[in-house]
Amino acid sequence: MENKNISKVKRGEIYLYDFGTNEGSIQNGLRPALVVQCDEGNKASCTTVIAAMTTVIKKRYLPSHIILGDRFGLKEPSMVMLEQLRTVNQADLLEYIGRIDDEHCMKKINIGVKKALGLWVDKPYRKPADMRCLCVKCLESYKNSPNYIVKRLDPFAKAKDKCDKCQSYGYDYLVIERSKEG
Repeated sequence: MENKNISKVKRGEIYLYDFGTNEGSIQNGLRPALVVQCDEGNKASCTTVIAAMTTVIKKRYLPSHIILGDRFGLKEPSMVMLEQLRTVNQADLLEYIGRIDDEHCMKKINIGVKKALGLWVDKPYRKPADMRCLCVKCLESYKNSPNYIVKRLDPFAKAKDKCDKCQSYGYDYLVIERSKEG
């Protein structure tokens, strides 16, 4: 049941696709699939990357499960499973169902793909902070230096401890060395 008349597919389009028979939790049979490959890749190749969809909406907590509802040409409330990706021939995509034209929904799909593939960008590396007890005088020497960021550890602490530098009394602070990179 190959679709020989199909033009180049576009990212965000939904087609029927026959996933065949598979074992375990891999999706089976004829079902909607979302094109997730970029348009440049779709134009340059006769293959594309799709994500399986289902009407059995569960495991909503997974970042790779994006609920689309019954919008975008879908006849039933559906969910795209971005961990169930497959490279297929564009000509094997069957009936065109619709296209996700909601920017917010596509952003959620982008995030889901990144998380499913381990491409999620972590926060940049931060140097560990030193915890130091500092009196008012020693605290000022750090605050006046462009090389450090200083944060009070517990702004509600009333008890003072001995300063690590001069043995006067002060509070606990996190002292973070500023990055030299800018």
